[in-house]
Parts: sequence; C-alpha cells; structure tokens
Amino acid sequence: MGNATTHPAEMDPEDLPDVKAFQDEFTREFLESTEETRPGFYPFLSGKGAYTMDFPANGLIDERGYSNSQGFEGYLVGVEEEENKGYLLNVSYYSYNRIGKEKRNLEQLEERSGEQLEFEKIELDGRTLYIAPLDNNEYGEIGYAGYLQNLSNSGGIQIFYKLACSGSDKECQEKLEQEKPSVVAWMKSIHFEKKEKESE
Repeated sequence: MGNATTHPAEMDPEDLPDVKAFQDEFTREFLESTEETRPGFYPFLSGKGAYTMDFPANGLIDERGYSNSQGFEGYLVGVEEEENKGYLLNVSYYSYNRIGKEKRNLEQLEERSGEQLEFEKIELDGRTLYIAPLDNNEYGEIGYAGYLQNLSNSGGIQIFYKLACSGSDKECQEKLEQEKPSVVAWMKSIHFEKKEKESE
C-alpha cells in the first residue's frame, strides 16, 4: 500500500493500471487512486472538488469539451466496452442549484433532452436522485437522464447516459431495462463534497 498516498497523475505511467482512463493524461488528473471503488471503476474527483463518483475504467474525458467556469463544470465521457459497444456520459454540474428548485432543473433537463420525461425520485443520503428513461429511438439512441440535488448545500448535477441501439423498439426497450440497475448504481455513486475548491 506504499502507493496509496501518490496521486495517479504523479505516478510513473508504467505503474498505472492498464486501462484507458489511466493511460489518458487528461482523464488521469481526475482519478484519486489506482484502487478500484468496485470492479471496473476508479475514484474520480471533479475539477471543482465538488463531488466524487465511480469512474469507468474504459472511460475517457474529452479534453476539448471540458469546461470549468464560475459555477459550472461540464464534460463528456466516452466509454468503450467490448465489441465496439459503449456509452456516452454527459455530466453538467451547477454549483448554484438550490434545494426547492428541482422542478425547474428537471424542466431544463427535459428541454435539453428534447422529449417528455417521466422522472422516478430516489431519496439518498444527503442527496436526491431523479432518473428518467430516454427513448428517442429515431436517432438509434437510448439511455437515461438523471438529476442529482445536493441536500446539504447548493449544487446539482444533470446527467445524460446514452447508448446506441439499432434493434427494434421492443429490443431497445428491453436493453434499456437491462441497463437500468447499472446506471442507477453508477448515479448513486456520486457524492457531494462538503465544500468545493475555490475557483482557480
């Protein structure tokens, strides 16, 4: 356990796990440790220090699309799995989102999705998760929209989880149902920190 104190960004690339997330210099900066949080995931800390989450081993953060400005942090994560399968995560953190304004944030998420969303509410420790299926199958895309509200401070996260589906509507619907437990488990892995870092 001698390595536990060394941040992955400062380690010799030879000593890092042989997975995409660590082989990519930009993505690596967000990873807190080479110890898995659960199989296939590593601990991630947002650039603002606002929240932690499980980060997929085969995920890459698009450096060009990364944004960290006053009150906002957003990025795309492309995750490749076996046989050209994979999914895309679009994560947007808003530090000013207050409790009691969830309805407005869910409407905003719905506007961004371009479809009507039926949200399921999941109460978690210190945060509330809202999740809805996305079935805009005309583009060959399915997935989930999620919104996580911090209950102990202001701060909220909008999430899109999208994957390709070229099958029939019925097949895609079944695929969406199968994905749900892992998507919910991943969204539940997001925990808000007590205080975000002061803006650089």
